Amino acid sequence: MRYDRNERAVELLKAAKNLLQENEMAEEYTVFYDGAQCDGACLLEDIENYLIEIGEENE
Repeated sequence: MRYDRNERAVELLKAAKNLLQENEMAEEYTVFYDGAQCDGACLLEDIENYLIEIGEENE
């Protein structure tokens, strides 16, 4: 299966969203993102909002 870059990026975001939703410890880890430390809940919220913004929230 061949994806264009945007399709691949959306698939990766969906996979990350699923991982964060299923991992109870996601909130214990942080990454530096968007100019600040961001835990799993923060990252999950941003991913969900972006998927909604691009019309991919129900897939």
